[in-house]
Amino acid sequence: MRLRRLWLLLWIIGILFPMAWLRQNPAFRRAFDAVFSPDWMHVIMHAALYTGLAILLFIVFRWKPGWRTLGFTLLAALAVGIVQEGLQSISQGYWPWWGIGFDLVVDMTGGAAGWLLMVLLKRRQGFRENL
Repeated sequence: MRLRRLWLLLWIIGILFPMAWLRQNPAFRRAFDAVFSPDWMHVIMHAALYTGLAILLFIVFRWKPGWRTLGFTLLAALAVGIVQEGLQSISQGYWPWWGIGFDLVVDMTGGAAGWLLMVLLKRRQGFRENL
């Protein structure tokens, strides 16, 4: 159980640590911009990180599928997303409100996708157990 919680903690730290801070190094900046500068890649990365967050929440807290866990998942995605966007805005020195709002919607969509994946997986497991 401790290992699972450690994975969740490391995942959240990975989300919160703005990779853009590493752009101070010119070589890293070129590689970072080549991969992450397209908007579609930014969206995919946000969605993937928050999908992973939702999956880890299910695993760590042994959640069962339901509307309550969807609410918890969305709340967790929103909370982590707000902190992440705040740290990113502080590091950049400005608050791009449109970008923050868009990223939070993508974060919560990723959380909902992770919730849905876990619900489908748990239902499939339950279906196989009843055969």
